[in-house]
Amino acid sequence: MTLQLNARVKDFFFDRENVRKRLRKKKLNALKKAGALSRKIIRRKPRKRKRKSRPGETPSVHTDSKFATLKNVQFAYDPSSDGVVVGPIKIGSENAEPGAVPAPQALEYGGGSTANPSYRKMKLGKSGPAEVDRQRGDKTINRGRRGGSSEKDVVVWDGQFDVRDRKVVFMKLKTAAQVAKAQKLHDELWGPKYLKSDIAPRPFVAPAMQEAAPDYPELYAKAPTQ
Repeated sequence: MTLQLNARVKDFFFDRENVRKRLRKKKLNALKKAGALSRKIIRRKPRKRKRKSRPGETPSVHTDSKFATLKNVQFAYDPSSDGVVVGPIKIGSENAEPGAVPAPQALEYGGGSTANPSYRKMKLGKSGPAEVDRQRGDKTINRGRRGGSSEKDVVVWDGQFDVRDRKVVFMKLKTAAQVAKAQKLHDELWGPKYLKSDIAPRPFVAPAMQEAAPDYPELYAKAPTQ
């Protein structure tokens, strides 16, 4: 079982020449049949529903796409274990943002991440936060506004700052260094692009593998040698 398959899994499909050369015929056929059976059962687990799945249920599927869906399950030869791996494809995993947890993994094990609605990517020529004014009693410490055009109360994402006594100064971002600094400050105040989430587990791969496992010995016994 795995939830780590990505687009490169096709390089290890059982019809690839490098895989066929590596395995004896009987083992190749047995692993291929085991992978196909496991894939079939996993694909049946997610249910097409309008409502969200409840904790402990199998996940709901809300799309008609044949690619960007939990039902996009593939299997392939795994050289590291000399066996077969099977699981949902991690859609967009190669370009995923740091901290993003693939949907299949979050649903299977719980936890995961959700998109931060307050997140904004800083861009050259656009406005961004320059620094935070820190007020102590009647005295305001302002570390160089450098042309800051406006102030805004800080909407803090994790409570580490007190909104009542801090303001952020915005300015037009004219250099790459300013963009980088603004992004760092933005992430500290409003949070990263993805926030940790308390998604309850909705396992579907592990139950499917448990259902398929009793049939594996017979699949090997009946696998053709030619």
